[in-house]
Amino acid sequence: MVVELPLIKSKFFNLITYFDHAQISDYGNGQSFGFKADLNHMESILDFQFVFERRILGREFISNYFGPFYEILRNTSLGELMEYYESLGGDVSGVPQEFRDALYEIPVNKQMLLPMMTEKRKGWFGAMRFNFLHLITAMGSYQRIDGEANSGLMHLGAALSRSIPLISLEASYDKWGVDNLKDATTLDYRSVARFGVGYKVKPYLLLYMDYIWNFKMDEETGRYEPQERFQPRLAFRYNFGKF
Repeated sequence: MVVELPLIKSKFFNLITYFDHAQISDYGNGQSFGFKADLNHMESILDFQFVFERRILGREFISNYFGPFYEILRNTSLGELMEYYESLGGDVSGVPQEFRDALYEIPVNKQMLLPMMTEKRKGWFGAMRFNFLHLITAMGSYQRIDGEANSGLMHLGAALSRSIPLISLEASYDKWGVDNLKDATTLDYRSVARFGVGYKVKPYLLLYMDYIWNFKMDEETGRYEPQERFQPRLAFRYNFGKF
């Protein structure tokens, strides 16, 4: 549920404030409130959108649950899930250090995180998007939990404009556990990179071939190794709004 209130509305600049309530079925809920700004019609050279919001996350709730890490964490190990849980503001101080290595051999899935989120958390989220000459769109976002080191979640992306006929190109880089610039620029098991080439079967229906790069635990060596794969994808795309 989203409630919006326009503050400034003109041909070149729009500013709204909003409140958003989200619920995960059979689990918890969360809220966010903030501002959206839209600067456009600059002689068709540059469109710019910006979002800044405060988040209040309830028990048994994770924002962006079906985000870029969903497929990776959907079937993972308890050790990796514990690290991700800690980055969301969860407390793992009660897990003895001598037991942690063994946790990477226990298979789990991401849904187990929801009942583990027993405390309410607060955080911040910001996002920007540029559209240059109606040819290339670039975007970035960052979110983190109050008082939690390594809780940053970063997303960077770029794509050809949707107005270009027949083909679509998309690239993205996501990383969790970001606390500083070094974390953001270091490739490790918390990173996921994706590049996709798409063909527009219809204006609203696209057939993609994605190249996905991330790290995966090698059971024989006990180390994280790069994993590369190609994955077909059928996408339905319709513009319901700026973000």
